[in-house]
Amino acid sequence: MEILEPHPRVSIVLSTSWVSVLGFDRAKGYLPQALQKRVRGATYHSTFKSWWDSATRHQQIAGYVMRHRLTDWIAVDDNDVGWPEEKRHHLVHTDEQSGLGDQKAQEILAHKLANGVAK
Repeated sequence: MEILEPHPRVSIVLSTSWVSVLGFDRAKGYLPQALQKRVRGATYHSTFKSWWDSATRHQQIAGYVMRHRLTDWIAVDDNDVGWPEEKRHHLVHTDEQSGLGDQKAQEILAHKLANGVAK
């Protein structure tokens, strides 16, 4: 993905139901090769199964962020349910169908990457 090229330190963490259904390696395998190289983990882990199914996507991501003590992070997601206003600056909310294929979503992500995300 061209947007990430100027940002070699950016890593990807999968937060998708695909990981719980397909497994981490298979879900990662659906990404283009350039993105696969940046994937460092997933928010889902089988030890969280009972909690995972009832948590909002924001709760799933926030749990990962806390466990890994992340300060600079961006979530790209088509699900914005449960995102508190004070955390929305971390979110690039995409269309369910087009995702990051949407020009506006790409522009928002590029802006956040170039200018940093407020902590």
